[in-house]
Amino acid sequence: MPLATAPSLTYYRADLLKAYGFPDEPEALGTFMEDPANWLAMGEELLKHGSYITQWDNELIRFFEASTPLFDRNLNFQRSSAEFERALDLAKEVNHRGLDANVDVWTEVGEKAVRSGRIAMMYLGTWGADQIQAWAPELEGKWRAARLPFGLYGFENSSSFLLPSQGRHKAEAWKFIEHSVTVASKDGMGGSIPAYLPARGNPVELERVNAYLGGQRTYALFEELAGRMKERTVTPLDKKAQAIWSQAIVKGVEADQDSKALLEEVRKEIEKRLGRDKEILLEWKNKQ
Repeated sequence: MPLATAPSLTYYRADLLKAYGFPDEPEALGTFMEDPANWLAMGEELLKHGSYITQWDNELIRFFEASTPLFDRNLNFQRSSAEFERALDLAKEVNHRGLDANVDVWTEVGEKAVRSGRIAMMYLGTWGADQIQAWAPELEGKWRAARLPFGLYGFENSSSFLLPSQGRHKAEAWKFIEHSVTVASKDGMGGSIPAYLPARGNPVELERVNAYLGGQRTYALFEELAGRMKERTVTPLDKKAQAIWSQAIVKGVEADQDSKALLEEVRKEIEKRLGRDKEILLEWKNKQ
């Protein structure tokens, strides 16, 4: 039973964007970034001042991944599309122009890059503000949150209750789960977005502000984006398929491989290596 859900967001240094002539208010920036040319131009201008809009050249592909599952419910591969061709073309453009910082924020060097302003933009879940604050508390008021670039609305992560088949108190456990999801969640979940739709729209939560993000009403933004995103379909093949996908995409972008050909190559490799697993799962599904 799902308890909470979370969209993907853009976290950015509003003070730096304003200083270099770009929109610094969340909605204005979201609209500005819908055009990939604007996002790239922003990256080039920031680069002149020693700041970056992405950690890696292929990080932006994750925006598209957050909007599209690997497989549908019948285990058909979903990423051989014009949208992902566009994603790969943009990643290659970032690589060509040197717009990526080539630094991992989950390292000591990366934390210093956040504090120094070398990293001006990050793409994280609803927990992002707390994480950035942990890295750089002295930058309070300078960061903001906005929607993803390119008009995308991505699903970041979720939390769910699980009722074990071997549980000894299933009836009591179910009562607890039901109450937590449908009743308790209406009183607010500390900034998380309830998966139970009637629990959304709590006026107290909607007025919640984040002091670190300059007093921005972040919960209202999170709930708006959660209403626009589509949770990904998860399958037992995802972990293996994602490993194949990620490795091929990194190599393809670095090698400047034709985007359409790269996607077809990845699709064939996944079918080749996971085809039998797919058959077994579909046979099981059809028997249920």
